Amino acid sequence: MQSASPLVIYGHRGAKDVAPENTMLGFRRALADGADQLELDVRLSRDGRMVIMHDATVDRTTDGSGAVATMTWRELQRLDAGAGERIPDLPQVWQKLAEIGLQVEIKAPAAIGPVLELLRSQPRSAPLMLTSFDAEVVAAALAVPGDCRVGLIGGASEADKIRTGLADFSHDPRFCVLVHRTIADMSEVAAYREQGGHTNTWPVRETEEVLQILDEGWSGITMDNPAIGVAARKAWLARWLAKPR
Repeated sequence: MQSASPLVIYGHRGAKDVAPENTMLGFRRALADGADQLELDVRLSRDGRMVIMHDATVDRTTDGSGAVATMTWRELQRLDAGAGERIPDLPQVWQKLAEIGLQVEIKAPAAIGPVLELLRSQPRSAPLMLTSFDAEVVAAALAVPGDCRVGLIGGASEADKIRTGLADFSHDPRFCVLVHRTIADMSEVAAYREQGGHTNTWPVRETEEVLQILDEGWSGITMDNPAIGVAARKAWLARWLAKPR
């Protein structure tokens, strides 16, 4: 459930440091550890299923090998994704975790159409954010009316892309930015945050980072081990409540 705190903690691919990533087991572990919402990745199988998988291939996270885009859903379902888990697809997560907020990263640009169709046919009451490193995917998502947030992700060397994204999309209240910690001090991002824009940062691994992010007023963080963030947020809130008013 969403916390009343000023910071949303997203479990990155579930709780990838402590459970098989992008699996139902990992998602449930993240929620058990106190994550407010879940982050996951979507690609398309050869037969068009919305597969929850970060990498372009299955090699790193399963006992199989090959590109997701060249494999059928049936072939993907034969693989062990860790601890006996099977690779889920987005409709499975959508339905089984219907009350949980999701941050859905579009890894394969072709997946944005099916994801938007799923949203149209099965609206969610829980918070939803669609994100991508691809500005064209972000533009396509923003072009469709709806309540979900739409986020542009910027990596360590992509400050210019974030500047352009803010210039192009910040007029839309659904837009948000998700920036790597190495570019988190961008003045444009700070200004957007101070104006009430939704800003997320990643990767966040240490307690001191979480405390700093809370002090700075970010909207959300994405963590491989959300339990660390939950404990840090609790300590920060206790400290804030103890201050004289």
